[in-house]
Amino acid sequence: MLPLISSADASCNGGWPQKRPSEAHTRRPATPREVPAVNTYTATAHRPRRWRDNVLVATGAAVALALVLTGTSFAAKSVPGPSAIALAWVSDAGTTAAPAQMQARFQSTVGFATAYPSNLKNPRVWVACYQSNTMVYGAGGTPVAGYKLGGDMSQWVMNGGGAASCTADLYYILNANGTGEWNGHGAQGGNVYLGHTTFDAAS
Repeated sequence: MLPLISSADASCNGGWPQKRPSEAHTRRPATPREVPAVNTYTATAHRPRRWRDNVLVATGAAVALALVLTGTSFAAKSVPGPSAIALAWVSDAGTTAAPAQMQARFQSTVGFATAYPSNLKNPRVWVACYQSNTMVYGAGGTPVAGYKLGGDMSQWVMNGGGAASCTADLYYILNANGTGEWNGHGAQGGNVYLGHTTFDAAS
């Protein structure tokens, strides 16, 4: 059984990429009537590094980008349930822009727009990238963090870069009884996946 990802998920920096949180522990998200309120966030390039995350926050110009919802897969009318995640910005060589204006690539930093129930205290994001169906990079953190694709040390880096297909999952960790969100103490009861998105990263 794969280990669960804790609230202090490690990125690939300084070691091999972790495996994606085990889908064997996946639980169905709570129904809308249980979590009627939703928080929406768009990660911004100027947010500071969070002490609970071992991921890199985007560098360069301090630009806050709002995700344009109309006509995208993130639009509320096209996303079932109260939660969602979508690629919101890409930062590379000191420039930050929306995905439509800048292609994500190896060693660029990306951030996400998310929506999730307001009663969640510690929602998580897991980013993974694959080459030839093999995971070469994985990093976990908060919805407002930025993720440097490939990190400083990963199989992707060892491969010398190259294009990859990437995914991002929004989830939270259950307590051992499966009755609510894990509070950071005691055993964990699995992960509840709230949203999923994919994107391509150029070499």
